[in-house]
Amino acid sequence: MAKKMGVTMEVGNDGVAVITISNPPVNSLASPIISGLKEKFQDANHRSDVKAIVLTENGGRFSGGFNINVFQQVHKTGTQVSSAVKFFLIVKAYCVMCC
Repeated sequence: MAKKMGVTMEVGNDGVAVITISNPPVNSLASPIISGLKEKFQDANHRSDVKAIVLTENGGRFSGGFNINVFQQVHKTGTQVSSAVKFFLIVKAYCVMCC
């Protein structure tokens, strides 16, 4: 059975949101993963029961980095750049709030 690409979030009774990347085989940051991460971080941010966020992965690898195939799409359309930049700004904002 093939593993599905996506991002999930589970919030425990302890207020910890666990956001999980799944994009086999190396959990690369393809466009759907970046969009999913952005969505889950925003969802967690809007929930009053979330006190902390843990970012993890499926399959034993955190992330192989940005999916280089997306660079072709970025070059052709330019649309993926703003989505990726917005996501990383969100992550940076969380890091600033937590540190």
